[in-house]
Amino acid sequence: MSFAIHNPWATAETTANRWPGPGAGPGAEQHSMEPGPPPVATSAAAMIREGCLTRMRRFSHGHASLAAEPPRGRAPGPHGLLFLYAWPSARHTDARPDYEVAAGTRLLDDTDDSRPRHNVRDLVLLLQGLTEVAFDRISAGPFDPRQVMCDRADPMPPVAQFVGIGVSSLGVEDMDWERQRSVARLSLDFPARWMLRLTDRTWTWATRPAGEVMVTIHSTGPVGYGQPYNFISADFSPASDTGLYWLDQLTALVWRTMSDPYGGGRRG
Repeated sequence: MSFAIHNPWATAETTANRWPGPGAGPGAEQHSMEPGPPPVATSAAAMIREGCLTRMRRFSHGHASLAAEPPRGRAPGPHGLLFLYAWPSARHTDARPDYEVAAGTRLLDDTDDSRPRHNVRDLVLLLQGLTEVAFDRISAGPFDPRQVMCDRADPMPPVAQFVGIGVSSLGVEDMDWERQRSVARLSLDFPARWMLRLTDRTWTWATRPAGEVMVTIHSTGPVGYGQPYNFISADFSPASDTGLYWLDQLTALVWRTMSDPYGGGRRG
């Protein structure tokens, strides 16, 4: 049973037609997803969003744990990425859809190098640089972000399809990251922020203050069965000088490529 047939998102045809062809350059305005119909509010769609948040929670916890107790010779930076995938579980039926979510992940090592494509502390510059890297690798040949943009990936079946990108961020944005790492003793000492841009055009972000366990979720679409969240207007559009904007750019570029086998993409 193909995920493409039972995809709860907008269809690849209607979505891909809004996005750039493989010849579009990084940073071009047409990378962004244009406003479309309201996000799909089916239980299957909410299930996938909830699965993406659950995977993000696990990644963020691991990120914070490594930042608090870094392994010898490796200090993690304040940001990490997840390339998210979903597929129908063994329990999936048309009447009772059920999906599993996994990810390819990349936790960037810390450096104070501020050169373009090397700055891992400034989220805007990091995502802008990764968008340029993705475009270069797409231009070079077959593209699978799990292989060329990640340093590890969860096991997943060949039918798994790309459904979006998440960003895990730790610390206070305007404070020195090295200083924050040096004073933290526990993973909860770091405030955490999550951002997700999914291919159904939904935005989700969440925040967790330092010392607390619970997160506050904001989303343009339902995120799970009864899970509380703060509603974001479906026509939300991020400013071009923000990390959200460059997350949108990167997600649109990857999804357009993965949806177009003639553009160098591979579904899995």
